[in-house]
Amino acid sequence: MCIRDSNQGVSLAAYSYAANMESVIFCPPYVEDKIIKELLLRNAIPVVLTEYGDAALRIVEQLVNNHSYYVSTRNFPRPFANPYGLEGYKTISFEICEQLNVVPDKVFVPTGGGDSIYGVWKGFREMFQAGIVQKKPKMFACQSKLGGDSLVKSYKSKSLRAAIVNTGDSKAISIRVKQSGDHGLWAISESNGGAYSISEKEIDNALTVIGNHGLCVDPSCAVSMAGILKSKKENLLKKYHMIHDWSKVWPETRRYLIFLHERFHEDRILLHSGHLSFVTLLSMVPLVTVVFSAFSIFPVFELSLIHI
Repeated sequence: MCIRDSNQGVSLAAYSYAANMESVIFCPPYVEDKIIKELLLRNAIPVVLTEYGDAALRIVEQLVNNHSYYVSTRNFPRPFANPYGLEGYKTISFEICEQLNVVPDKVFVPTGGGDSIYGVWKGFREMFQAGIVQKKPKMFACQSKLGGDSLVKSYKSKSLRAAIVNTGDSKAISIRVKQSGDHGLWAISESNGGAYSISEKEIDNALTVIGNHGLCVDPSCAVSMAGILKSKKENLLKKYHMIHDWSKVWPETRRYLIFLHERFHEDRILLHSGHLSFVTLLSMVPLVTVVFSAFSIFPVFELSLIHI
């Protein structure tokens, strides 16, 4: 059972169907028809709520405490949240390090409830504690301004608790939430990161940028790209100093120079360049002859021609 539509609800329904288990998915009033159809195809029981807030939480609490339902939802609010989702998000940090072969300076995460940003942070933090990596990145929560920017409000006000905010009809459906979890703030604070509130126009712009690279993503995913673009824009408006770390640049330069030397040898560049130089010099002989012959047409050069 979970109180989500979209990705998490459909995923839970699919896994429950594969395991021959019953699943109940509580959906918000604005759930899309295609989501309901996907849930029904997997024999899930979709429950569309008229109110998506405290009333829904009370229903879930009763089912968990009195009817032995197991909840699969984000790690907040307590006391019936599922902590194992965080362990799944940790694998994102593992993949980042594996693919980049380095820990990035900053990580931008589309954030709703807070499990995603905290789970990724937890992965980096534990790798650092284990001595696997030598540094930790700064974590940046990217939230829809219209869909709910709870962490952004709390971060700017330096509050220790996630704020309760109004939500609207944002296209970033998967991260629409009235209140994020406090653990999202922990990730921002512990990593010395930040939070960005993203407008609908900025989401559209990010989708265009991503689309120009041949990728098609959910609007909620594009919120993180919008955060990156916003960060770049802000940095251009501030005075900054760029420091080049040659300990990182030189190895790449050295590999390129070695590759260049090997290609020079394989392509016999010295031999071919010598041939081209010789041919060029030979071609100049008839050119000079033609030029002097042209000069002989003019009377002023007749005396010079006799001397030659």
